[in-house]
Parts: sequence; structure tokens; C-alpha cells
Amino acid sequence: MELLQGALNKQELLGIKKFLEKSETKIIPMNEEITHRAMEYVENYALSDSMELADALIASTAIENNETLCTANGKHYKCVPDLQMDLFKVE
Repeated sequence: MELLQGALNKQELLGIKKFLEKSETKIIPMNEEITHRAMEYVENYALSDSMELADALIASTAIENNETLCTANGKHYKCVPDLQMDLFKVE
């Protein structure tokens, strides 16, 4: 969802959707464990580290599913313990 939200126009939105389909990106539905962990992250890190809800949901989804989070913005997640990240640069 966050990728789609970041699209600047319809052409970019279509490009993102095509990329996700082509790369066979796994969509993981939210569940009670993910939302509970995200709520804890917001409670613990919103004031100290500016943790926003979308980032909390993304981090908790990765951790609950034992997945590595690929991101270009590691500073959004630096406060989250045990989160495995793969950082990349946007060119």
C-alpha cells in the first residue's frame, strides 16, 4: 500500500503495479499479531523516534513473518529491535 501511495501520477502507479506483479511480490495480509505488534511500536516509538502507523505496520509484518524488510529509508525503522533490513539506494 505504501508503495502505491507514493506514486506521483497514474503512469507511475501503473508502473509500480506492473513491477509488483512481474516480481511476484508476496502480499501478506494483516492479522491480529501484526496489528498488536504495530500498536506496541507506535506506543513505544511514536514520541521518541517519530514512528508512524504505516511504518509500524510494515515493520511488524516483516517481524511476524520472519522476513527481511527492503527499504531505502532505514531511519524510519532504526528503533525497531530484531528487524532485519536490506537497505538500497533510489537513483
